[in-house]
Amino acid sequence: MKKLLFILTISLLSVLHAVTITSDKNIYSSQDKILLTASDMAGNQKDWIAIYPEGSSTAWNNVLQWVWTKGKINHTFTFQNLPAGDYEARVFFNNTYKIETSHKFKVKNQNPLPNAELISKKALYDVNERITIEAKNMSGAKKDWIAIYKAGTSNEWKNVLYWKWTEGKIEGVFHFHSLPEGEYEARAFFNNTYELETSTSFSVQNKHHFPTTIEVRKKVYQAGEHIQVLVNHMLGDKKDWVALFPKNSTNEWKNVIQWSTTGGEKSTIIGFDGLEAGEYEARAFFKNSYNVEASTSFTVAPNPDAIINYVKDICTHNKINKDVVCLENFNIAYYRKKDTVINEEILYAISTQGSWSHITKTYLGWFDNPALKKLANTPLLMIKTFGHQITPYSFYYTDINNKKITKLLTYTLEDNWVLDTIETLENGTKLSIKSHHNGSGEIYHKIYDISNLPQIPLIN
Repeated sequence: MKKLLFILTISLLSVLHAVTITSDKNIYSSQDKILLTASDMAGNQKDWIAIYPEGSSTAWNNVLQWVWTKGKINHTFTFQNLPAGDYEARVFFNNTYKIETSHKFKVKNQNPLPNAELISKKALYDVNERITIEAKNMSGAKKDWIAIYKAGTSNEWKNVLYWKWTEGKIEGVFHFHSLPEGEYEARAFFNNTYELETSTSFSVQNKHHFPTTIEVRKKVYQAGEHIQVLVNHMLGDKKDWVALFPKNSTNEWKNVIQWSTTGGEKSTIIGFDGLEAGEYEARAFFKNSYNVEASTSFTVAPNPDAIINYVKDICTHNKINKDVVCLENFNIAYYRKKDTVINEEILYAISTQGSWSHITKTYLGWFDNPALKKLANTPLLMIKTFGHQITPYSFYYTDINNKKITKLLTYTLEDNWVLDTIETLENGTKLSIKSHHNGSGEIYHKIYDISNLPQIPLIN
């Protein structure tokens, strides 16, 4: 009987001293202090805890840091920060080298560790759709956790709708059951606390019967004309927004031309200022995100009346304007304008006969501020542009009745060549171009017959 009692006592003592040690994180920054919590120690004054390199022997020369427990049975001990590496905390009783238990952890060379981040896969889920949340930069503690709350509620446990341990994952994707319609938040907490580290918001709505739509009042607007955009079945959040973008551009903020919130309305009409000629898209977004819920394209055409009136005013009042050339004797006027949407220069030709009409255009390319010049006694227009080590001179002719602008000739002045003259001869029936090389003195001189445009044969 005494022997049995002795065995039971030994067994009871072994249960009483099932010692454990844990760290508050699985991964530390090299600037973090190390917190080790020991439980169910033996209670001896010379029980001790030490940190070793992982896998090293218990020899004293491998001890990196250590403390006496001084009889404490359950206590958290603080150790100094460590350089990057893999480590092991070990527990010893009564000044021995016999390991009672151990715990592994890592230190990364970061200062500080990046902030935790939660990302919802969607800003808007359907009522029958599971919720997907991506977590980044968690602490690595097994009891880090992520929970779903109704938006605006406190972090108390009674408000938790769904939750999951991260099980020591630093990064991971976590799935939760579907939710009824409403506004929600996913929140991240470290090491079984209620101290919020980060959150992300999302919405749940029955989208099957009410998809978000966006449309414009007109598919083609004139330049400068007020634009109206209609949206339906928006989320109803005050941060829902609608923006105008160049067609086929990305959703980055730098590409936003104009934008407006919906004011929390699910269906509304938003007005935008007129735009320059080009191709555009109107796009709808929920809750300050860049995820497109709906989009539609439209065109802004040049306003012919505005262009005609602008050029007519300059030509009839003999105003000086470097972008307008008036060929009074040939019933034509030219206007150069840059299309900022496509980043190209446009040349407009306008008939000055009678009511000023028959506007047409051609694209000059990406050149900055090409210089327009009229040639005496000829309907030709000369445009000077600039390139890398070259200067092109192009000559344009317009058949205004057929609304056609034709580039007839380009003369390129290369580096080290000097232009002498470009002029018309014999009452505008000949075009003379003369230049010379700045080093060799070589001469370039060509004469073209321009008496029967658009034909332009070389004479000499």
